[in-house]
Amino acid sequence: MQITISEAHGYCHGVKRALELVRKTIEDENTKKPIYILGNIIHNELIRKSIENKGAIILEGKKRIEMLDEITEGTVIFSAHGVSDLVYNKAKEKNLNIVDATCPMVLANKKRIKKHLEEGYKIIFVGKKDHPETEGLTENIKDIIIISSYDDVCKINIDPKDKYYIINQTTLSIYDIENIKEYIEAMYDNVVFENTICLETTKRQKACLEANADLGIVVGSKTSSNSTKLKKILEKKCLKAIQIDEAKDLYNYDLENINRVFLTSGASTPEVLLEEVKEYLLTKKKSSRNCDDLF
Repeated sequence: MQITISEAHGYCHGVKRALELVRKTIEDENTKKPIYILGNIIHNELIRKSIENKGAIILEGKKRIEMLDEITEGTVIFSAHGVSDLVYNKAKEKNLNIVDATCPMVLANKKRIKKHLEEGYKIIFVGKKDHPETEGLTENIKDIIIISSYDDVCKINIDPKDKYYIINQTTLSIYDIENIKEYIEAMYDNVVFENTICLETTKRQKACLEANADLGIVVGSKTSSNSTKLKKILEKKCLKAIQIDEAKDLYNYDLENINRVFLTSGASTPEVLLEEVKEYLLTKKKSSRNCDDLF
C-alpha cells in the first residue's frame, strides 16, 4: 500500500500553546483549585478524556457566560477558541484565577473587529453559529450579521449607506469563503472582505485539493470544524474519504482493494495518532496506547 501523508499535519501553534498552558496549570501546585475549562480546550475527544483524568473539570452544553454561573471559586481556563469581553469581565468580577489559552489567530481577529467597529464599520461574521469561536468574537457586538452558509448570503440586508467589514471563523473551508466572497463583492461595493482562515488550516486544505489516492483518511474528531472541512474537501475531489479519531476505527474497515491512501489530520490531532494510523495501514499492528498517554 502506498501512503502519502499531508505535509501539514499534527498540532498547529495555537493548539500546542493551549495544551501547554493547561498542562502547566494542572501541574502547578499553587494553582487555585478546582480547575475549570469553559468548553473543550480543543476539539479532540481523546485529549478531553485525558485532561479530565488529570483532574480538570470541562464544562459544556451552555454559552460560556452561562457556564461561569457554575463556578464560585478556583481557576477558569478559556479554550483556544476564545471568549467574549463579557465572559472575561464576568470571570474577573467573580475573582477567579484566569488562564487565557485563546489562539493568537483568534485574538488577532478580535483586534481586527474592534478596530473596524471604532472606524464606523458594521460587522458581518462568516462562521458556524454554534461554534465557540463565533460566540467569542460576536457575543457582545450589537447588530452583527452572522453568515453560516452560502444560502444565508442571499438573505442578508446590506444598507448601501453604511460600510461593512466581513471577517470569518479561522477554521472554515476555503470553499465556504470563496463562494461567499465572490457573491458579496459582485453585489456590493461598500464592503471590505478579509479572509482570515489560519495558515495551518489553509495548508492542510490545499494539500487535500492536490490529493491523488483511492482513499482519503482524516484523523480528527468529528467535533473539530477544521477536521470535518478536510473530509468535505477530499470528497469534493471525487475521492472516497473517511474521518476517524484513531487507528482502532479502521480495525473493521475493508481495505482490501485500497492501493493508495492520502493521510491527513486536523490541527487538534496529536502527531502520535497519525503515526499509529500509518503503522496500522502498513502492518495491521494494533495500538495498546492509553488515552492518558496523549496529554
